[in-house]
Amino acid sequence: MKTESLSPIERTLKIDMQSHLLRYNVETSVNEEGQTVYKADEVRVFDPSNRNEVISAIIRDKFTADQVEAIMANYMAGDDSGQMLEYQRWRNLAKAAANGAWLKSDLEGILVEEVGSIVNNIIDVLNERNLL
Repeated sequence: MKTESLSPIERTLKIDMQSHLLRYNVETSVNEEGQTVYKADEVRVFDPSNRNEVISAIIRDKFTADQVEAIMANYMAGDDSGQMLEYQRWRNLAKAAANGAWLKSDLEGILVEEVGSIVNNIIDVLNERNLL
């Protein structure tokens, strides 16, 4: 779910006796009136300090259980078309958000580092197999 506000966005917001909204992927922009606009993705969690719950909620915000099952089955069958990479990318974003990174710029930086690491691993494997 997305939220937008003219006021700075807090990382968590208690919405009732049992649950909170946890915000991540926060970014700012300036609207036509020159006002700063804060935008964020948000998920509902019971315990925002529970890392596993936060990771699960962020993943489920993008992928249903049925979608994850299909991605896994397609990957195992060799019919992936990039779905697994997108899932893993989102999973790593969820982990980073659960570890406290909540600004979009921080999360994108973590993902860029991850892509560099993946590329290096691919190059290493290709070199080991004398394909490069």
